[in-house]
Amino acid sequence: MKALITADWHLRADRPRCRTDEDWIHTQGEILAAIVEAANARGCPVCAIGDLFHSPQVPSRILGMALSVVFSAQHGLYVIAGQHDLPYHNWDNVGSASFGILRILQDAEHVHHLHDLGQAAHFGQELDGPENGIVFVHQLTFPDVKDMPPNVDAMTAAELLEAHPGARWIFTGDYHRAFHYERDGRHVINPGCITRQAADFKDYQPRVCYVDTEVGTVEWIDLPDVSPVVVDEYLKDEQAREDRITAFVESVRNSGTMSLDFLGNLNAAIQANPDLEPGVVRTIHNLIESEG
Repeated sequence: MKALITADWHLRADRPRCRTDEDWIHTQGEILAAIVEAANARGCPVCAIGDLFHSPQVPSRILGMALSVVFSAQHGLYVIAGQHDLPYHNWDNVGSASFGILRILQDAEHVHHLHDLGQAAHFGQELDGPENGIVFVHQLTFPDVKDMPPNVDAMTAAELLEAHPGARWIFTGDYHRAFHYERDGRHVINPGCITRQAADFKDYQPRVCYVDTEVGTVEWIDLPDVSPVVVDEYLKDEQAREDRITAFVESVRNSGTMSLDFLGNLNAAIQANPDLEPGVVRTIHNLIESEG
């Protein structure tokens, strides 16, 4: 099998807080075009392993970007749904999801199910397809146990290989950082996300993977998502705001002039601090009301 492996497109109309793109939708379209160009140049299909959309229903312009891949990928688009593609993470609800349009096109043979290339399943479904040593699964998988945060429902690459003893190649989605794990001639490849949508990905290079399972070729291809458009300053602003709230609440609690009228004292303290932002004041009142 020759294929361009990708996952976790998370196509969306709203620009993530960490992005500074002048036209976020255009950025996503350019990256999809680069994926198709890479696949066409190598004479292979595009394989998308779930979470094509950031939410189950997306605006028509976003759906149109996905369809542009359908009709410009010369060797086809093969897909499975991830949990983000499905209302309530349930395949039974696919009829009300944007992914459902791709399913209709699948029936018309414009889009293909990944089980045509190996064993695969939409999120929450059982694996189906030929037992040819190739598996596609939208399963949160980490390269190693040291990379796995606590209390997360996930597997390591080694555990995934153990779970599929007949697989020589396993392609996964859901984990947004690319990796290739190999053991005893068996492979786990996770292509990662195609765009950086969180501040902790500021220095991450999104990519896709070209593979030829017959000869063992694994080629990583960088995508044109350049670093200056991702910022993390807003995280510092949020932390500073939380620090001001904490300091203010502590000053109220530790005040030696407090009476039984706590809210009265609170309002007096707010008035005595004219530099407090309106958002901070609202948050303080919300905190007090939630505790009451």
